[in-house]
This record gives sequence, structure tokens and C-alpha cells, in this order.
Amino acid sequence: VTSRLAPLFDSVLAVETSAPMVRRLRQQGYTAFAGPGFDGLEDAARESGISLHAGGTVDCVALLNVLDRCERPISLLKESRRKLRPDTGRLLIAVVLPFRPFVERGARRVQPLERLPLDPNATWATSITQLWDLVLQPIGFELAAVARVPYLSGGDV
Repeated sequence: VTSRLAPLFDSVLAVETSAPMVRRLRQQGYTAFAGPGFDGLEDAARESGISLHAGGTVDCVALLNVLDRCERPISLLKESRRKLRPDTGRLLIAVVLPFRPFVERGARRVQPLERLPLDPNATWATSITQLWDLVLQPIGFELAAVARVPYLSGGDV
């Protein structure tokens, strides 16, 4: 996915919780660092010669199939909002709906520390409405577009 998004931007800084994925991204020539959030973004940018915008902001944050697998999705969204360039920054999210989150800890699946207020049994239409009304809009995002696409993972293609 990173290779498909990269041509749209001058530079790419990838934050990844998986150490093997950080190594893989670096092997592919991307600047990547480990973390559950954006701590280290400015250092990684400086070390790789990437210029951030004023206040350490960026043009785009892509959270692709992340919200349902992270411990603190509300905090991550708020932090993403703060890291986006004012007025022109874009959040690109992909999320499986209906929303049924879990966090992988080794072989175990546990509940996230923060819960998004989404009904796990809602229809797609209700789920996307709840995601907008109860989560994204209150954080301060503006909606540009919504698309419903099939979920594909490496095991599906």
C-alpha cells in the first residue's frame, strides 16, 4: 500500500508498530520508525532530510486497517488531527465495518484500552454514520469523501 501512495507525495514517513514491517519498509527505501503513535516523527524526518510543515505537521496521515487493531484509537485519531497540516491536511482511513476491534498480544486477542462508540452489530450504513457523527466530526475532521470497497488482505488475493 505504501508503494501505491508514495507517488502522490514528495516524501513518506511511515510509523509502524510491527518491527518486521519497519525493517521491510526500510528495505524498500522508505523512512520508517517503530511506535504506536507519532513520537519520533520529527527525529525521523530530520535524520532522513525530510522537511515537515510548520509545527511538525504533515500533508496526509493514512490509517489503513489500523483503528480496529490499536489499543487507543481515539487518542490516535486526535494525535493524527494535530499532526495534519491546518486547512489542507488529509486523513485517509480504511476501516472494516461493522466495527469489531481487538488488539493482538502475541497469540492472544484482547479488547482495546479505548473503545469507539460504534455498534458492532450495525449495518454498514449505520456504522459509517456513527463513525462520522460520534468519532470523526467531534475530533474536528471534515468529510471529503466516503467509499465502500471490498475488504482484501494478503490471504484474500
